[in-house]
Amino acid sequence: MGCVLPSTRKAHSENLARAQAFKQVFDSEVNPGASFDEVLAYLKAHNLHFGWVGLTAPQDEPPRGDGREEREVEMFREESPNWYCGKGSVGLGIYFVNGKLDRTEAGYWSFDCP
Repeated sequence: MGCVLPSTRKAHSENLARAQAFKQVFDSEVNPGASFDEVLAYLKAHNLHFGWVGLTAPQDEPPRGDGREEREVEMFREESPNWYCGKGSVGLGIYFVNGKLDRTEAGYWSFDCP
């Protein structure tokens, strides 16, 4: 882990803290069971949006019915805190069950990482 600059680790920690703070606000203002459209409207009001599924389909289309789906809201694009990865994203994972809000998680993900 010595190959990652201290400034990269610091920025990553700060971004995770900001995402966690937004998660707490989101969770206090958007109740579990909220519809996809309610969640989407809340995000748009905060100048945020769902990311992309792979690289082909926008995530602002409603879930496709029954089952569980996760959508990602990228809040920060950053250098990876892992020496073997490229860029990564910090933000909010939003989980739906049967098209209704189930829960959220602040976190990090990367498509550049094997």
